[in-house]
Amino acid sequence: MPCGRPFLSSLIAFRVRYGRVGAPPSVGLLRVWAGLLVWLSMIVLPLVLLALPLAWMAALGPRDDVDNPTGAYPRLLLPALAVVGSLQIYPVAGTQVSLAAMLLLPVGAICISDGVRQLRLGSAALASIGKVADWLTPGVFLASAAALVLFAVTTLSEFSSLTPLALPAAESLRVPAQKGAELRALVAAIDQDCTSFITFPGMNSFYFWTGQIPPADVSSEVWWLVLDNSEQQTLVDHLQDKPRLCVVKNQQVIDFWAEGRQVPSRPLVEYIDANFVDSGSYGDYVLLVRRSS
Repeated sequence: MPCGRPFLSSLIAFRVRYGRVGAPPSVGLLRVWAGLLVWLSMIVLPLVLLALPLAWMAALGPRDDVDNPTGAYPRLLLPALAVVGSLQIYPVAGTQVSLAAMLLLPVGAICISDGVRQLRLGSAALASIGKVADWLTPGVFLASAAALVLFAVTTLSEFSSLTPLALPAAESLRVPAQKGAELRALVAAIDQDCTSFITFPGMNSFYFWTGQIPPADVSSEVWWLVLDNSEQQTLVDHLQDKPRLCVVKNQQVIDFWAEGRQVPSRPLVEYIDANFVDSGSYGDYVLLVRRSS
């Protein structure tokens, strides 16, 4: 891994030159700023990946700070877990970004703690730097507490402005009023017009909301991309005799997964296009019913 060697060399060089508590005050400040940037990346979640390259700073604490409260085991374990945990963002980032960012919280705390201790222990002769270290820890704590309260108030306000979805298995879920009305109307139409249905792309929540069992194994969100011709033809053979079969389609979600690619013209996709017609639109969703003979 040639590209990794300069990076590793830079880490070793930082450790050798600035690893001691007596290093220049700017190094302590660098650790503090790294910790603050890590925490900021949790607030602005799209930036979370920018903070991951700083995790090594938590793993390499000041060498001769024998009283440092961060032990060797958590110092190595937490940054490693934070980096590995970020992999759950792939292949598609969604709500799991918040979970991936959680382990950066202790990583940032270690960086800030190391930086504050380095400022205090390594700059006794510089009163101004010492004062910075004295107010930095309570200042960071107060800022974090204020951010937590702000997020709580904002989340509660947003939650209160939404309406319950009021569908089976989703009673506690809240959505915008119009979105909820569209989904409830679609579920009612499925109950009225469809003995069974499939979704295009895979949207398995509808099976919980309607209480119906999928008539075929099309549970993958991207079944239309991953199932080959023979697999889709098997599904067509299984589905074509199902009475009152319907299709719930969302073109926007299809376009999201396709990422500009054409939807492959395979048997099940062709079967839907040739044999089903629009029965009604519900926001981004369309209910397709079998075409009359």
